[in-house]
Amino acid sequence: MNKKLVLSVLSTAVVASMAASAMAKPDAGFYVGGQVDKYYNIDAFFNHFDEALDEIVDNLDSTTYVDADGNAASFQDILTANGDLSKVMKPASLDHFEKNPYAIVDGTGSYNPEEDEDLLPVDEGELKVESVSAIHLAQFVIKFGAPVDKASATDPASYKFDGAALNGTIVLSSDKKTATVTLATPVTNNTYHTVEVLDSTIKADGSITDYVPAKTEAVLFNDTTKPEVKDSVYSPDGEIYKLTFSEPVKTLGTINVYDENNQVVATQNDFTLASDKLSATLDTSASGINLAANKTYRVVMVGAKDLADNFFANNRVEKTFKKEKTDTVAPNVVSVTVVNSTTVRVAFNEAVQVDATTGKVADITVDGGTTTDLKVVDTTPTAVGEAIEVTPGTVFDVRVSNTPLTGAHTISINNFKDLQGNAVTTPVVKNFQVNADTTPANLTKTEAANKVVTLTFDEDVTLGTSPSATLVTPDNVEIAVGSAAFQTVTTNSKQIKVDLSSVVTTPVVGNYQLKIASGSIQDTAATPNTKDYTATFALTADTTKPTVTAVTVQGTYGNDVVVVAYSEDMGASALDVNNYLVDGQKVFESAVFSSNKQTVKLTLKPGVFDITGDRVLTIENVADLAGNKIDKYTGTAETYNENVKPVITKAELLGLDKIVLTFSESVDNVDDTDFEVYTDGASTPQAITVAPQGTSDSVYEITLSTAITDLSKEVTLKVLSSNDIVDKPAGNKLATSGKVSVEQ
Repeated sequence: MNKKLVLSVLSTAVVASMAASAMAKPDAGFYVGGQVDKYYNIDAFFNHFDEALDEIVDNLDSTTYVDADGNAASFQDILTANGDLSKVMKPASLDHFEKNPYAIVDGTGSYNPEEDEDLLPVDEGELKVESVSAIHLAQFVIKFGAPVDKASATDPASYKFDGAALNGTIVLSSDKKTATVTLATPVTNNTYHTVEVLDSTIKADGSITDYVPAKTEAVLFNDTTKPEVKDSVYSPDGEIYKLTFSEPVKTLGTINVYDENNQVVATQNDFTLASDKLSATLDTSASGINLAANKTYRVVMVGAKDLADNFFANNRVEKTFKKEKTDTVAPNVVSVTVVNSTTVRVAFNEAVQVDATTGKVADITVDGGTTTDLKVVDTTPTAVGEAIEVTPGTVFDVRVSNTPLTGAHTISINNFKDLQGNAVTTPVVKNFQVNADTTPANLTKTEAANKVVTLTFDEDVTLGTSPSATLVTPDNVEIAVGSAAFQTVTTNSKQIKVDLSSVVTTPVVGNYQLKIASGSIQDTAATPNTKDYTATFALTADTTKPTVTAVTVQGTYGNDVVVVAYSEDMGASALDVNNYLVDGQKVFESAVFSSNKQTVKLTLKPGVFDITGDRVLTIENVADLAGNKIDKYTGTAETYNENVKPVITKAELLGLDKIVLTFSESVDNVDDTDFEVYTDGASTPQAITVAPQGTSDSVYEITLSTAITDLSKEVTLKVLSSNDIVDKPAGNKLATSGKVSVEQ
């Protein structure tokens, strides 16, 4: 942005301030944020004109102008409005300012917006679904009363459509209060459809405990509105002509493109309808078309329809375009300002191209290092070059270092283009100064849910070497909290979680204090800043019913075990086998917690099922630690294997060198490693071989390596505990073990 334009806007602002009718707070003037943090009243601005002008130019996106009537606007908004203050000035509120004091130039002290009672608070609104309405047959919008969390609001699992899973994509508006849902399949015109926002799915923005209440709306999709052409643009970049529509179109009908001699030079067959059906493009340089430069062309479209078969007005669209390059000026970098010790804000003087696939905007090099892509990402940037798009196409917050910076630095920005394809191929080099951060992060919010406390700070934070705290209960009992309880939050670098579940078993209802020792939580400055923190929060009585989250029938523990998983820690009633029935029968002999108090391992009575088949488990009268009982659980039919264990029913001598074993049923995995045989009074076992008798899988012969010579001595057969003999096909392990009598 050149200084002449900025000066023009500044002069308008100054004149407006002088002409204002009355004084109001906050005081009139310029509040420059970023790394400057200064307040200039009108006199101070003129006294330090050059310095103030440079600071404002370098921090356009973080400078706020306040007039003498107490109305405010960001300088970037004023520039966007071409200096028309009436379009952007509003009563000053807290969100016009940064959350830090502004040093008063030519005065004493500082101005802290958060301490100014005259500022209007940020209107958070009510957390609810305000309305659901159809836009067209493939799109509807959900308006929320307050900002919502982007991840949960754009997750199709947070919604249902006509009682089934939502099949579509969701985009959340920049103010996080409107979700636009595009269905994968359009609906039929003039029909009602049910839209559900599911309970406990969409969080309030920045919250872990507050959810949008469930809401169900019957929405009429009735499209009688004629579609329109929103834009007709020729782009020299790629020589593309583009028609943009107000809603998706089903068909383009007939399109003729006429030259200046009224000759048809292209038709609908040369246009490409976008996948979202919201635009159609013509490659004017394509083979067989190749429209001449600097000529005017007329486009006529007839018979085009939207998804509801509505024609365009009068069933005719006529547009003209000239194949010429109207903008030949390359874009420029307006400013580079510091956001924090790892991030700078890059502002361009006009919209630049963002690659639709990769998100790439430009190449950047920091301090002469490795060149990397400046690319837009949807999540918090974690790598150098990753950026958040603050203002579409023009302002980007770019991560420039993975470690905190201090002092003077340079950033080189190259290879970017404006929307008409004017390219910058010579690096634009900007300097930026990162002043040493000596202020610890401030704790701005404390939330508690399920014994986990989430702490939110006003800047990025991390954990110290050995974090610790003292928890003070409502009855003034102090409990030590060790480092294992502290966790960083991967999705929000301004949050720390403290899991108190190991120190608070059954919460006492009331207010708690968490006194966190200095050094436990620190900011990300080059020299980390830290201090003591005290977080106050309430734990209320648990009134939430537990639920069964999973049932594993005869899994890794074998055919005698069923494992039940609950949504939270359970009480002693979860170990009462009388609370678990299969087909209405008491079939379990014992129950124990496994690994934690959310998982119960149930052991079936021996041989309770003598046939494999589908059975249903029911659970009731089971409660959590607070005494909340589950609603009766009835599972789906699952296959329970018979659990009758095989046994050896007979062992008899056959001749002097064989023992015949008879099992109670068909078995598998029978071999010589499962047994030991002692004969003739020997203390060491004989070598043996084991094989089925004929084709039988329930009768096996053990052949001795040496025939018996003294039948007066006992023939001893031992079934080793290490045997892996199981029945077929259920796989129940052999019940017989130890010494078995051999009939002679």
